[in-house]
Amino acid sequence: MLAVILLCGMLPVAASAANTPFTDIPAGIWYEKAVDYAYANKLFSGTGNGTTFSPNMTMNRAMFVTVLARATDNFVEEEWQGAGSFTDVPAKEYYSAAVEWAAHMGIVTGKGNGRFDPNGKVTRQEMATFLYRYAAKTGNTVTYSNAVFHSFPDKNSVAGFAKTPMKWATDHKIINGTSAGLMSPGGSATRAMVAQVLYNAFAKENALPKRTANASLTIPEKDPDDIDPIVPDPSAVYWSTGGAVYHSTPDCVALKRTSADNIKRGTVSEAKLAGKADPCKLCCQGPAPSDEFKAPTRINKTAGGVSVSGVEFNPLNGYRAQAVFANDRLYSTESASSIAKRTGAYVAVNGAFFQCYDSSRSDYLTTYTTLINNGKIIQLDNNNAPYKPMFTVDGSGRASIQFCKPTQSIRQFRDGEEIELGSLAGSVGLNLGVPSGDGTLMMCTRAYGSAIKGNVVHAVTVDASGAITKVQHNASNVAIPATGYVLYQRKVRSQWDTFLQNCRVGDTLEVSVKYEGATTQDIVTGLSCGPTVVKNGKAYGNATTYKQEGFTDAHVLSGSSARMAIGVKKDGTVVIIHATCSLSQLSRAMLALGCENAMNLDGGASCALYLQGSPLVAQGRNMSNMLVFAQK
Repeated sequence: MLAVILLCGMLPVAASAANTPFTDIPAGIWYEKAVDYAYANKLFSGTGNGTTFSPNMTMNRAMFVTVLARATDNFVEEEWQGAGSFTDVPAKEYYSAAVEWAAHMGIVTGKGNGRFDPNGKVTRQEMATFLYRYAAKTGNTVTYSNAVFHSFPDKNSVAGFAKTPMKWATDHKIINGTSAGLMSPGGSATRAMVAQVLYNAFAKENALPKRTANASLTIPEKDPDDIDPIVPDPSAVYWSTGGAVYHSTPDCVALKRTSADNIKRGTVSEAKLAGKADPCKLCCQGPAPSDEFKAPTRINKTAGGVSVSGVEFNPLNGYRAQAVFANDRLYSTESASSIAKRTGAYVAVNGAFFQCYDSSRSDYLTTYTTLINNGKIIQLDNNNAPYKPMFTVDGSGRASIQFCKPTQSIRQFRDGEEIELGSLAGSVGLNLGVPSGDGTLMMCTRAYGSAIKGNVVHAVTVDASGAITKVQHNASNVAIPATGYVLYQRKVRSQWDTFLQNCRVGDTLEVSVKYEGATTQDIVTGLSCGPTVVKNGKAYGNATTYKQEGFTDAHVLSGSSARMAIGVKKDGTVVIIHATCSLSQLSRAMLALGCENAMNLDGGASCALYLQGSPLVAQGRNMSNMLVFAQK
């Protein structure tokens, strides 16, 4: 069993990797300085014969509490021997006195029924809790801002007892996000993670300069200034108990004078039942969500000096938006009329660019887009993100154009315990081709095809529940299951790139998606394209911004040509037009039509716009992908 080495009057001591005996700590790894610090300050010992640190080994609750006790100036082990606050803590274990001291101080409270669970793996939220209580009992600051906490997409998975501690720990940079950008509150803590947390708390951020414990000091339930923000819900309205109107956002200036406890959220009907009959004139500029269908308005006019034709409509008015690939798979084409018919589209427009000129190329029929349908990413291409725009529709039906970076990450579990992964698992591609010699971690579903062609160094097959059903090494033509996916690499990036290599049949993988920089994470439909032609209510675009978004092809950028564009007004109204013009002229036209943000779509022979099954703009070639809007 690992033993925690006695810590005497811990003071920051400089150390370098050269001064440690550990052979399993690679130079430059994220926890290198933390291990240096832990070794120099005798926090805990090495493993085996003392020449290894075992950074990925999990640490238990008893070990962590013992480190805290022995880091405390007035902890005297002999004074706490023999007591027994917990039935599962024997009197003569190395951790017995430390656990009893921590219980007396109120730093630990156990797990119920008189148990402490000393050998249980300490989780990230338990570490935060123990450290927060320790900070209070040693007279250190327990104030914090909750802004960092609320920036994590998994904040709602933090247990109630750990909510305040996690706010404190993340604000003071004691506990930071994982490689996947998550707090992972229930994840077990490895020795490397614990070393990093202690280094952050005691040295790097110096959040715990005082080390004398006092049982009479109280542990605040929360910071008095800790008021959780109300998260705007585009499908909801808001009102105050004393007000006369309802609001489209809790950030309306008319609500700023109201305590958050007195702000209610619900439907328009619920607001009216509460006596709020009318919408606020300050913030309710657009329509509330409605299932009442309103047909599109046809556009045939000159806008910004450009002759345009098309349609405009608000998806909130009874539409269901979809982004679809031809024949529901990649590397395929289908006529626009066929796509419109099979999807029941009331409105259908061509989507993103695809390689359609040279069938001898390896990337023939590759579509250059991130495409999201029914809340699931079908293809992830975040090259040039977050500059490249993405048309989106959220769960309420509200449309917007987002400038964000979609990312997909993996968490791995074995026997119910999370396994900490390296940075590679924090950036996983989806349904893109990977050339030989490329170490990208790629996920492929049946939308990609029936098999991964060519050789792969590692591949795991995962079923629809997330369970690994097959592990392959140095394989070729790996079959993709009808449901689930294959996760693979063609090349190992470094000796530390061991995620797929260490996967086992029966492990569970959990996939999460984050839209970094987006105003909402509730994206149900999405399709990226460009270039951007209107941004934040202003004409936008030049050679520099086009290149920044990844557009350098003269076919796209040069001169006057047949173009399609899609834009969104402030109230969520979608504008789709066809015009023969330059990009700068397209920019002026979309701005004149009232768009807050707008982007170019594929053009030329790919232009296609259908209304109620009939072409307003007839295709010149079959489509790779389309945006369709069906009546609910």
